[in-house]
Amino acid sequence: MATVYILYSKSGDHFYIGSCKEVEIRLKEHIGKLFPTSFTAKFDDWELFLTINDLEYEQARDIANHKKK
Repeated sequence: MATVYILYSKSGDHFYIGSCKEVEIRLKEHIGKLFPTSFTAKFDDWELFLTINDLEYEQARDIANHKKK
């Protein structure tokens, strides 16, 4: 199963949407700047704003990609 998640950075006043299979691990990767050139690496204060759980992986990817457009 997969999750669509929305993060919020108060310091940047930005939202970020993504999808993954393990949201807690993915959140730690965003906060820890695992990918230093990614959009989420710009801010240090990402908080989980919303999750939509128990989705099929393809469905979660489709939702996240649709919302990013």
